[in-house]
Amino acid sequence: MNATWQALRAYFPVLEKRPYFNTAFAGLIHPIVEEKLVVVRKQYMQELTHYRLHEFEAMKDEIRTLSAEILGVSASNMALLHNYSSGMNVITQNLKNKKVMMMHEDYPSLYLPFQTAGFEITYIGEQQNGKVSYAEIEAAIKAHQPPYFAISQVHYNSGWCVDLVRISAITKKYGVKLIVDGTQAFGAIETNLNGLHVDAYLASTYKWLMGGYGAGIAYISEALLADFSFCMASQNNLVFDDDGAMHYEPGIKMFEPGHKDHEVFARLLEALKLTHHIGISNIEARIRALSVRLSAGLKAQSIELIGDPDLDDFDRANILCIPNKKEYAEALAASKIDCSVRGKAIRFSIHAYNNEEDVDALLAVFSKWVQCL
Repeated sequence: MNATWQALRAYFPVLEKRPYFNTAFAGLIHPIVEEKLVVVRKQYMQELTHYRLHEFEAMKDEIRTLSAEILGVSASNMALLHNYSSGMNVITQNLKNKKVMMMHEDYPSLYLPFQTAGFEITYIGEQQNGKVSYAEIEAAIKAHQPPYFAISQVHYNSGWCVDLVRISAITKKYGVKLIVDGTQAFGAIETNLNGLHVDAYLASTYKWLMGGYGAGIAYISEALLADFSFCMASQNNLVFDDDGAMHYEPGIKMFEPGHKDHEVFARLLEALKLTHHIGISNIEARIRALSVRLSAGLKAQSIELIGDPDLDDFDRANILCIPNKKEYAEALAASKIDCSVRGKAIRFSIHAYNNEEDVDALLAVFSKWVQCL
């Protein structure tokens, strides 16, 4: 483990007490992010109105700029969210064409906003060992011609990491707008939307970005905004004319209703700076190296993985899943391995603050279990 990862891990002494493979549920908050709050609270109490009107506005602009840089898009198309779901519900409540296609068994926070907004949803068939082939996706889009296709970039119940280049090429070919849930990828998987046919990319930032709860980001294309009815508004949509008169201006500010907590977004900014400093490509490479180690170790002990990387087109990075068997769950609980049960799967999620010893400790649980059979 090189100095960068040793230094990162040193900020999280709790990891020396028990292996943590649950970032997909909630990421650990970096102490540097928390330390920023002390500075922000002091600054706010000294400056009060000035802080909210000037310092906080500058902070929000910097968050939009850094998020846009990470995603390879324009900052003018970025919105700051309270969380992923708040942004997705703005989309579903405002799209005028109420038809969408998505994958069967995708994450509820993706499909429920469409359901409750009265969309006619076409589901692609059952996943085969954790995935649906790109050929099947293209065939379904070609046959049904949906106006929108929505998908998770990383699937919570299999770890399938979708190839956005390939998906966006398919949707572009058939004139379909692409909506992506990036929550399980943002901060862990390098994602460059520049040149891709992606019309919405939304993510909560409390998982892989190490930024804590209460914030999220969204990229919304001008093409998708053109499909909106703009049936929602807030004071942020008000524009003052030269004579002081106010008028409503529809646009991306609709995603930012109300007054935001400057402490929450101060944490987000520090997390973005930290991630940008380390480099998402470096974080992803570290995660993939640990993932390969865990995958190989599980296979060596004949532990089945959901989503086989030997299958055509399957890619995994930060999430690995095995079948949810009672004996597995009991062995993991007894060894105090922190992970998640998600329906039919037991999920292990790996971040750059994990190390080889964590992986080996997890593999030792299964080695011991196998020996007891």
